[in-house]
Amino acid sequence: MADLYELTFERDNPCNTTILESETGKILYRVVTEHGENTVTRVDKANGETIASWVWRDVLPDIITIGHGKPISVSSWLKKSLVPLKKWAEQK
Repeated sequence: MADLYELTFERDNPCNTTILESETGKILYRVVTEHGENTVTRVDKANGETIASWVWRDVLPDIITIGHGKPISVSSWLKKSLVPLKKWAEQK
C-alpha cells in the first residue's frame, strides 16, 4: 500500500504554489504558471524535474502532458459530467 501524505499548499492559488508534506514541511512539488506567447502551467518535483504541463489555449482545447507521455488534448482526457465528482463526493 502506498504511503499517505497530508499536503499543504503554500499559497491559495493552485496555479502558482509550493506543495509541502505537512508533517515535515518538505517541499514535494512546485506549480508554476508562466505567461508568454503561450500560458503554461508546470508541475515540477522538488528536484526540478517536470512531471506535468498544461498549455492553456483560448480557442482550441488545452494541451496536457503527463510525465514523458505525448501531449494530448484536455478534452480527450477529461470528460464533462452533468454531476461533477459523483463517484468521489457527496452532498450532506
